[in-house]
Amino acid sequence: MKASMQDRERHAAGHPFDFAPYDTDPELLDFLRKKVDSFVKWDLIRFFYDNPNTSDTAGHIARFVGRHVTTVQAELAELAQEGVLQENRKHGGTLYSLTPDHETRRLLDRFVMASEDRSFRVKAIFYITRNQRAKTPSAGERPPDQPLPPSYTLLQPHQEQEVTLRLRDVYAEISDAITKRRIRLYELAPRKFEEFVAAVFENHGYEVQLTKSTRDGGYDIIAIGANPIDQDLRIIVECKRYRPDRPVSISIVRELWGVLTDPANQFDRGIVATTSCLSRDAREAIRTSYWRLREMDSDALMSYAGFEKNSDGLWIPQHLT
Repeated sequence: MKASMQDRERHAAGHPFDFAPYDTDPELLDFLRKKVDSFVKWDLIRFFYDNPNTSDTAGHIARFVGRHVTTVQAELAELAQEGVLQENRKHGGTLYSLTPDHETRRLLDRFVMASEDRSFRVKAIFYITRNQRAKTPSAGERPPDQPLPPSYTLLQPHQEQEVTLRLRDVYAEISDAITKRRIRLYELAPRKFEEFVAAVFENHGYEVQLTKSTRDGGYDIIAIGANPIDQDLRIIVECKRYRPDRPVSISIVRELWGVLTDPANQFDRGIVATTSCLSRDAREAIRTSYWRLREMDSDALMSYAGFEKNSDGLWIPQHLT
């Protein structure tokens, strides 16, 4: 499907949520734009898809999806306003349940099933990332009245500035290598790949901390939400720079799960970021982790990093598309 002249003009003007993957089903695209404009809402829609008869509080739902209750509360309210959910006030509290409207349920089912397709999932990530980037300040622009979580240990000011500048340099260096020299992520040195992933999370408003390169504790990055959407969300990321033909094994996922579920660590979510993909049993383990584990393969990572694949299969920064 070709873009209309109006679509091209809107894209040229830099509309934050209007660079359409024109081969995407228009009905699903409309649902994505109007209902699923954040990753939190994506989590919530998946939750109600898997539990269509549930009626629960924001606090309980937040624990299931591994998100901060304040963020979940706001997103649940918006989904209720959009007609995806119902609000039922009982005993001074609010219970949320899926709408009985058949058309909305049909669209929700279609969206979740489409999300199982890797190509659609990458495009959806591209959409949401672009939308959030337009609305969310970066970590360096965080308002002064929005402090870091108390559990986060700050570096000394000069160290914090040095790490931030270094990660920005890494992101610029690798972006340039991808764009001009056609370097692929799996061709990076393992530590450079970890730094790139850390820089990507920092660009999304997270405070990031890289573990020592010699450390083998089940994860490489700690990312703590410092933006309005993921405030206080504590994520650990395990980075695996593998060849495309070498999938990440289930042992890696199990090790990350062990760290994540250790009460002493107090992490909310774990992500496996890889230049390859996950083995079938590793992907199944993530699918059954109650949203606490996520996979970020090469395409998903590049979309999250702000790149889009053109018709020649080359990754181009969004600002050049």
